[in-house]
Amino acid sequence: QRQQRQRRQHRKQRLSTISILLTLLLTLLPTLLQTSTHQVHASSSGGYLTLPPSRNYSAFQSSSILPSSLRPLSSLPEREPTPHNLNAGEMCGTVDGKERDYNLPMSRMDTLLPLNVVGIYAAGGE
Repeated sequence: QRQQRQRRQHRKQRLSTISILLTLLLTLLPTLLQTSTHQVHASSSGGYLTLPPSRNYSAFQSSSILPSSLRPLSSLPEREPTPHNLNAGEMCGTVDGKERDYNLPMSRMDTLLPLNVVGIYAAGGE
């Protein structure tokens, strides 16, 4: 008999807990639904990769390099004032409209830079 009383009491406690949780959920549900329907706004930010180095980051890093016999003007990318101001709203890879187009990167001598593969990565790899 004692075990039966304990089981009944335990059931009552569980039902009471479930009832409290349901009441709480029903009370908060309108707030939760209202919060989830807020509009998401676009962000305006800039970023760059350092590993592997993005073309705009490499151009920024080489902006301070002076031409030499080892690094002629034809091998140095156009100067980049910041490493993060890429994608000026028109097309990915462009800066200031089309002033600098990293889809076709140009040297300081206004010649097309050769392809410079810095790494090959597999999807999901490290």
